[in-house]
Amino acid sequence: MRGIVDNLEQNNFIYGRLVIEFWQSGYLLDPYNYLTLVTGITLLIFPACAFIIEKAASLGYLNNIMVIVLEISYLSFLLVYPIILIQWCSSKALPATYLMLFAVSLFLKLTSFHHVMYDNRYLMSRIKKVKG
Repeated sequence: MRGIVDNLEQNNFIYGRLVIEFWQSGYLLDPYNYLTLVTGITLLIFPACAFIIEKAASLGYLNNIMVIVLEISYLSFLLVYPIILIQWCSSKALPATYLMLFAVSLFLKLTSFHHVMYDNRYLMSRIKKVKG
């Protein structure tokens, strides 16, 4: 902490001027920037879809081919959805970048989730065959 304070004193608190310039630019007052950030909340629909698909697959309502088709379709839509929202909101670069980074990280997490759940379903079917 002391190093940070010393650095700020040596540089005449140059970061404070940058913050003041950013505040005066009016970037924070643009409602379209907040609209883009709020649309990031709608991306929470996709983990809910992942849970529903995997729950239906574990209960035996969906076979593996149907699960894979559903995963590919909704994960593809997960990557296209933020692009559509960014164009619709006509957002600027910073919130659009945030939204795309959030969507891509969510895509990677859900892909990993589906891989793990596929392995679990496969192992459970092998256990059922051995016991049965």
